[in-house]
Amino acid sequence: DWLPDVTPSSGLKAVEARDKDRNAGLNKAVEEMQTLADDAARLYREGKAKEAAAALDGLLEKARKAGLISEFFLGVFAYNFQSSEDERMYFAILEKNVELFPNSFTACELLASVYASRGKTKLALVYFRKVLELDPGNRNASKMIKELQK
Repeated sequence: DWLPDVTPSSGLKAVEARDKDRNAGLNKAVEEMQTLADDAARLYREGKAKEAAAALDGLLEKARKAGLISEFFLGVFAYNFQSSEDERMYFAILEKNVELFPNSFTACELLASVYASRGKTKLALVYFRKVLELDPGNRNASKMIKELQK
């Protein structure tokens, strides 16, 4: 009676319980992140950039704590805000990607490409030049700089 139950089934039950708790925590974080994303997008549309940025920062902090923050996550997340009405949110997420991953030529190139596609030539050039600093052999960045300077 004094020995703990260490049968294989008890170990499996412990793992299942741990996974269930982890999934419940992740689901809660994702729900809270969705609310913050909705709030940030709405606030950007209303022209309340400071409040929107705070909501976005809160979302990113929740994502970080949940272990979800990565360049890939931010790129996929930004993709959801490509519409013209959500353009400010789109830029804010991509700018955060560069801020959080300053040595990533990929994050800079994505932001530069989006700026270029939206006619923001000066900003596109800034970030394409940053791409070349980080990845001197990047042919796309060199090509885009030449095109944008015409």
